[in-house]
Amino acid sequence: MTNYLLIFGGSGFIGQAICKEAVDQKIPVVSISRRGEPQNLFLRNHPLITWVKSDIFTDKNWQQYVVNASGVINLIGILRENQKKRLTYQKMIVLANQLIADQVAHYPQIPYVFLSANANGPLIPKEYLEHKRLAENDLNKLTNPVTIVRPGLVIGVDRPLSLIEGGAVFFLAHLPILRVYFRPVFPINAQRLATRVIWEIRHPSTSCITPDDL
Repeated sequence: MTNYLLIFGGSGFIGQAICKEAVDQKIPVVSISRRGEPQNLFLRNHPLITWVKSDIFTDKNWQQYVVNASGVINLIGILRENQKKRLTYQKMIVLANQLIADQVAHYPQIPYVFLSANANGPLIPKEYLEHKRLAENDLNKLTNPVTIVRPGLVIGVDRPLSLIEGGAVFFLAHLPILRVYFRPVFPINAQRLATRVIWEIRHPSTSCITPDDL
């Protein structure tokens, strides 16, 4: 199989939205994640999606899928650290991005999309944003077309709590006194984000997408 979209973290909340948008556009997808298949039966059994269970930190079988990819999307990351499980921002954001980017660098024609964050705030830790920026800086060495996407709070029906959080942020972002704090993390629907990410893959360039662009 060639000319597929390669998604790291495709079985997650945002990843599944991108997978759905891709197959709606008849784009084959290969998803790499530690979980492998998602619970969503429609996506799990879709003929255009190949689910690969792989830990990019401990094995290398995922590297073979970079070669024939039409685009690579990196969604790997955590919002909260878990030191007991050794899930740190340095590992799950910075190191994960370095491992993937090092492979993509061998194929400069492949566009690379990195999901970052626009700002920290009440719902987004400062350290999370700092490590996203460190990962962004590492991408300067790539000659590939690189798109950095910096959304606000991503919401969707598949994550009900996000709708509650998004409603609160939406309201607070319209209050004159609090607007400056909440406008940078203004909520965006996961499906709308997915549509823009696919567009960036199909129209590769080196750019940084902020909430105002979404």
